[in-house]
Amino acid sequence: MLRLWHGRDLDLDESAKFNPVSAYAVSKVETERQVGPMADQNFSPVFLRNSTAYGYSPNLRIDLVANNLLACALARGTSAS
Repeated sequence: MLRLWHGRDLDLDESAKFNPVSAYAVSKVETERQVGPMADQNFSPVFLRNSTAYGYSPNLRIDLVANNLLACALARGTSAS
């Protein structure tokens, strides 16, 4: 069970439905879907899921805002100066 957002019990486990909200979360979910089936006795992948794989947080995620602003500026070749 995953406990996030100030101890609020969200009842999330490995069977919880994905709802990725960023390109990074989409790539993590897709990687898990593609690599997971390759598991066997000699290969045991471990996946660390970020919270954005499950949808939007009920709290403000300022880290995502800052990351998205920086990525946009870099992609467009603009600067703050």
